[in-house]
Amino acid sequence: MDSAQVQGVLEALFGTISILQASKFSQVAAAVLAIYDHALTLDEEIRLVWNKPFSLVSLLYYINRYVGDILVILDAILYVNTFFSVDLCRDFLQISIWGPFITVWATQLIMQLRLYAMFGKSKKLLAFILPLLIAEIGGIVAVLILYVRTMAYTNSPLPPEISLLLPTLNLRMCAATSDERLLTAVYVPLFGYEAVMFMLALVALVRKYGAGRRQGFERGARLNATVNLLMQSSIAYFFVYFVACAVAVGMYLGLPFTYAEVLNSFLTVASIILGSRLVLSFRAYNYRPQTLDSFPASDLPPPSATYGSRRPPSHNQWASSPAGVARKGSDPYASTFSPATSKSTMPYWNSWDAGEHGNGSYLELDDVVSPVSENSQLGVAV
Repeated sequence: MDSAQVQGVLEALFGTISILQASKFSQVAAAVLAIYDHALTLDEEIRLVWNKPFSLVSLLYYINRYVGDILVILDAILYVNTFFSVDLCRDFLQISIWGPFITVWATQLIMQLRLYAMFGKSKKLLAFILPLLIAEIGGIVAVLILYVRTMAYTNSPLPPEISLLLPTLNLRMCAATSDERLLTAVYVPLFGYEAVMFMLALVALVRKYGAGRRQGFERGARLNATVNLLMQSSIAYFFVYFVACAVAVGMYLGLPFTYAEVLNSFLTVASIILGSRLVLSFRAYNYRPQTLDSFPASDLPPPSATYGSRRPPSHNQWASSPAGVARKGSDPYASTFSPATSKSTMPYWNSWDAGEHGNGSYLELDDVVSPVSENSQLGVAV
């Protein structure tokens, strides 16, 4: 081989090694990130998921979190291991292709329940978004089946000239050749579905914000807190995933397939973390005591606030009592919370109306949503 050929082989070698290193490092980093986030939220998971009655959302949480962790670990093993046979490579690559969508669909079901609750358990909305999800799943499955049929599996990613140049290294890594552009079609139904869900979440946010402005202090303050939570979780989830899908399509169309795989690993982890934290954040909100000092200062009523048929709270109505415990007194609309106490020993339903239950009673509900207007109340599991 002359010097020009040697230089070309070395450039190909270093380029291949660089791509392989990027793939390996990204898969390992994604696995570490998923496990690290799970460790950070494990105490909340035990308190808000393990110690609560089992529900559909609990099942979806377990699928998203634990199946997701297993998948990213298997992906890391797939890209780091150098001793897999072709058969093992095929099995692991099949898991790598199909597995992430299990967590994606679990998260999407959680968000469907969230939207269902945000729209007051509207059957019309459910009749629209459920077939939409089924259509999205069908489109993704069809594309993946076509994509898998074009794949040819190998456990040697190095080009032939490099293998001849360095035969003693015996570097092997699971890989596959396929029509990579076909995989971009997966993001068409996914992108469209997330766009519709994002718009519906914005509509629900605007409606809830308007309802909060029309309510009095007691309900309005709770609704304002709800709007903040929806903005931080639901809207943020849809926006982040919407942007991630757009970036993924751009990378698949403009970069080598191996670099696109680098992004895929982090997309999977993003779905796992976002879905899990959505459940934990909303459950933490629902089991948080609604005390006076839990409302922003801007939500406090001015001295001249009008309470309609309700009387403004007098001084003795804010007497010291355990936070989260409401007592029914002579005033049917009086809530006796302690402004100085922010923590409660037991959770209660934060859309509770004062004076509706007996002295010292708690509502032990596993999955509830925040209050809405007086004419409707949301109680779907989220």
